[in-house]
Amino acid sequence: MLSGGREGLFELGGRLQQQGESQAALHCFLSCLLGLPHVHSFPSLPNCLHQIAELFIEEKNVKALQFIQAEKMFYEVALIELTALQGAAEELSELASQAQDYERLAQLCIMSKPHLALEYSGKATKIRQKAFGNDHPITARSLELLASVYAEIGKTEYSSLGQCVTALSKSMTPTEAFSHASRSTASSHRERRSDVRHHHRKEPHPLPEVPM
Repeated sequence: MLSGGREGLFELGGRLQQQGESQAALHCFLSCLLGLPHVHSFPSLPNCLHQIAELFIEEKNVKALQFIQAEKMFYEVALIELTALQGAAEELSELASQAQDYERLAQLCIMSKPHLALEYSGKATKIRQKAFGNDHPITARSLELLASVYAEIGKTEYSSLGQCVTALSKSMTPTEAFSHASRSTASSHRERRSDVRHHHRKEPHPLPEVPM
C-alpha cells in the first residue's frame, strides 16, 4: 500500500480513472478495502464503494449490485448512528438544563431555607453524576455546592441550639437554677425511698383454715 495509506491509494485510483485506465483504477479501489479494520478508519469508503460500482457497471458486471448495496448500507448505518448521537446529545442537554435549574434554586434557598436547598442541590448532583460521571469537573462543582449547603445547615442548627441555651440561661438566675436542681434531686430521692419501702413491705399471710 502507498505511503499515503488507503486515502493515498484512493486518490491514485481516481487519477487513473480520469486517465481512462479503468482496470488499474478498479484495482486501486479494491485494494483500499483489503484488511479494513473499521469503516471509520477510511473516510473515503462510501466514495470508494461508489466508484467501484460505477466501474463494474461500465463492464456490465453483476458485482456492481453488491457495491451499490454496500454503499447504501453504509449511509443507512451512518444515519442510525447520527440519529442515536443526536438523541443522546438532546437528552444530555435537557439533563444539564434541569441540573442548572436545581442549582439556581439551591443557591436562592441556601440562606433562608437550607433544607430545601439541600433537596435541590441533591437532585442536581444526581443528574450530573448520571450525565457526566463522578470524576467530571462539572460533577465536582455540583458536589461543592452540596457540601456548602450541608455546611450552612450545620451552622443554622448550631446557631439555633445556642440561642435556646442562651434563652434558658437568661430565664433563670443562678440561685433559681440551683434551687430548682435541689428540689428535683430531693424529690427524686423521696420517690426512690418510697419505691424501696413499697417493695420490701410484706403482705399479711392468710390464716390457715380450721378443719371442721
